Amino acid sequence: MKKLFTFLIVSVLTITSLSAADYTHWSVYIDGGASQFDGDVSQRYNQINPGADIHWTAGLGVEYTFTPFWGLGFEYQYMPYSGYSTSTSQGWWSNYGEFDFEGGSHQAHIFTSLNLTNLLNVYRKTWRFNVYANIGLGASFYNVSQSNIVPASIPPGGWTFARTPKEIEDGRSLLVPMSLNFEYNISKPLAVGLNVHYRATNKDNYEGEAYVRGVQNDNFLLGTASLRYKFASGQKDGHIRNITADKFRQEETKEREILDKLDSLNNKVDDLDSVVTNDLTPRMNEVERLLSDQPDADGDGVPDWRDREPNTPAGSFVNYWGESLPYEVLKATEFYEELAKMQEEEVDYDMSVYFAFDKKNLTKRSIDNIAKAAQKLKSNPLLKVELRGYADYPGSHNYNLRLSTSRGEVVKQELVNKHGIDPSRITLNPQGRMTNPPNANQKNRRTDFVFSKMK
Repeated sequence: MKKLFTFLIVSVLTITSLSAADYTHWSVYIDGGASQFDGDVSQRYNQINPGADIHWTAGLGVEYTFTPFWGLGFEYQYMPYSGYSTSTSQGWWSNYGEFDFEGGSHQAHIFTSLNLTNLLNVYRKTWRFNVYANIGLGASFYNVSQSNIVPASIPPGGWTFARTPKEIEDGRSLLVPMSLNFEYNISKPLAVGLNVHYRATNKDNYEGEAYVRGVQNDNFLLGTASLRYKFASGQKDGHIRNITADKFRQEETKEREILDKLDSLNNKVDDLDSVVTNDLTPRMNEVERLLSDQPDADGDGVPDWRDREPNTPAGSFVNYWGESLPYEVLKATEFYEELAKMQEEEVDYDMSVYFAFDKKNLTKRSIDNIAKAAQKLKSNPLLKVELRGYADYPGSHNYNLRLSTSRGEVVKQELVNKHGIDPSRITLNPQGRMTNPPNANQKNRRTDFVFSKMK
């Protein structure tokens, strides 16, 4: 049982670590209502009212909703229970006589939540009302005592055995909770619900007696009302539980379409790159060789046959036609800074590593691009590389900055562990999301390789 309880704690910590600080997936709730013990005393199917009393129950929980279709959570519930037990008419099993019992159960479990309304209709355009089915695994810690005990009277030659019920102070059992939740969102941050629970255990001694009738283990029935609070529901993109199934489906479809188009475009670029490398580049090199032999009287790097300003001083900033750049451009500080940066750095966008939405795992193309970057570093020991990472616009700045850092770490580990690149030659420079990106999504979910010479 200690291992089971440890497993529950570890599971909660794992769920917590999944989201970092993106609270738009988190919610907490409290619930309360009525519960009834469903043990051997409740198995008199010929009676309308079983021998177990109805009691209050209360609990609280926390849930991380991954998508509008499912989530994971942790819940704690306390349930007092009591009743009257009699086994005087049992002729073939142990006879405990008659007694009253009273106890309490502390129950903790992790669970999976499925949104049935969204799963059954992915085109739903409302988020107000939802029906959830939950199932989990956990532990129950209970105690029970007895009073008004009337010992069993065994007739001579009978087959039953007289026994005495036992007080239990540290009972423990496995718990399998199941529930059906009807929830209505009264506002973006708040939701109310009505819930029906059935909680099964693997023990039959919650009354202090074991296997009196041998029919089933002890269980609990609950009916509760709940109040849920959703964190960060006022943010631009809103809480995940407030996103309709239809909107989420459309976003996922667009994502897949963009990825398919990107793969198709990458294939075309690869074909074009092959043509450029094997056909056009040799021809262009030959043309450049022939043109480089032409005279350049003013020494500005533009041959005389193309130079529209043949008297510019050597080393002047000129365009392709040898024309001096305007003074307004030359005096701009940003121009000089960008020029110096371009002279010192080299960014190969063909090697950039692209990521799926809110993910940091590598695709096959990403692994191939990292291998190309590693080969470039190996071919020139004087090169170092900066892993400059970007994220798309959705989400907070801090969350996207951490996501860019995690993605850069994944690329760095691939370079170091798989290709043997010295970690001192690799620098992480996460940028987070762009302020005004030309495309707010796919193209910005990337890590660029920025090469420069070591000083």
